[in-house]
Amino acid sequence: MVRIFRNMSSPWDDKRKFEVLFRNTREECQIAMLAANISDIPSFDVGQRVFKRSFRLSSAGNDYNAKLGPQYVPCVIVAKKGTSSYEVADMNGKSLGVFSAGDLKA
Repeated sequence: MVRIFRNMSSPWDDKRKFEVLFRNTREECQIAMLAANISDIPSFDVGQRVFKRSFRLSSAGNDYNAKLGPQYVPCVIVAKKGTSSYEVADMNGKSLGVFSAGDLKA
């Protein structure tokens, strides 16, 4: 990246200075976006035992407090449905639905 500015006083020099700043900023943004997109997306195999995030809500009528309940529930990967989505079943084989890899952990 070129960041050298000499004594620029004419309007053309100001335009060139702006173009250099714009190019440098764009390059820095592109590098930052590439670094952010390289993050690890967890991948799981079919049949692997994982923990699924529990989305159960509190219920006064059922005397259940979600804050004190389990945050993750054990389950098994049944099938891969997309690049980062998996169909999961509980330990008895009952299908729980399709969940994102972000809601699962090994």
